[in-house]
Amino acid sequence: MAETRKILSRTTAEAPGDATELKATAARGTPEPYVRKSAGDIIRADDWNTAQVLARADLIGHDHTELGQAIPREAIRAGAIDGSRIDPDAVIAARALALKDSLKIGARDVIADLDRAFSALEQSRAALDKTNGDLARTATTVGTLNSQLAQTPQQTLSQAGLVVSGDPARDARNLLVDGDLQLKSGHKFHATGRLHISGDEILYLLNKSGVIIGKEWGGNGKLDVQGELIAQGNLTARGGLTFGDGSRQNSAMLVQGGTWDCGEIKNGTAERTIGLSGFTQPPTVLVSMAVLDSSKSANLRIRCWADTVSAGSFRLVAQSWGDTYIYAIGGTWIAFGR
Repeated sequence: MAETRKILSRTTAEAPGDATELKATAARGTPEPYVRKSAGDIIRADDWNTAQVLARADLIGHDHTELGQAIPREAIRAGAIDGSRIDPDAVIAARALALKDSLKIGARDVIADLDRAFSALEQSRAALDKTNGDLARTATTVGTLNSQLAQTPQQTLSQAGLVVSGDPARDARNLLVDGDLQLKSGHKFHATGRLHISGDEILYLLNKSGVIIGKEWGGNGKLDVQGELIAQGNLTARGGLTFGDGSRQNSAMLVQGGTWDCGEIKNGTAERTIGLSGFTQPPTVLVSMAVLDSSKSANLRIRCWADTVSAGSFRLVAQSWGDTYIYAIGGTWIAFGR
């Protein structure tokens, strides 16, 4: 064993043969023996054990080189290397991968998946090319419009068949005008279905000659108010008014009213003349009492009415009789007509 340890621990300089001999041996293709013996020498057990140890050490340290040089590809026997013994957890790096049939991961054909992905990619690229073409045409149109706006001092937009659309579900504005929107005389806003005009505040119709809800261009001339109608001026109905109960007033009616007071009356008559305006013929006048103060020493006897009614005035008469004494009397009147 002392000899074995000596052989295993020898340095390069102590190895059998010198560098010249190793090169010559390599040139001949004959490796150096582990334990050199001459003809007729006795092979001892230590020699045999040493040879086994060195052989096993070389096998363990083998790196697929031949005398310090990589084994050439043509020196490897055909079919000697396959993938059956590759570690499943190994990481393999390759510059290129050439396949004859298919590439499978488990039961999945990766090549078929790649073919479908490339086909879908080609279709997407075709659709993208079409979209780019549409965008290019749109950009050209927008450029033309911008050029028109830049060249026209009044900033007049002239584009036949211009369609502006948006998505109401996303609250997208179809057309946003930051300024006045004007139409030439004789033109109109039109929708094939229901037309909505909406806003967060009051809608003002500021036409200088007024507003007509007419029957031209297929209109029916009707105004349907679903809430309260407030008129801060005169309300004129040339065709009459139809009320909720179905009754109809075909001509305009003027209504006026006021209060009256005749003062003290003792077994006699008191009169007041009240003026009217706007009537073209004598109206109907209704008189009512609202205030009455009389003596309790006699029975109450009183009456009042409108007399001598004309388009310009009427005479209000209050009368008592017997021993009735009126300290004060007053009320209201209303006149209506044409």
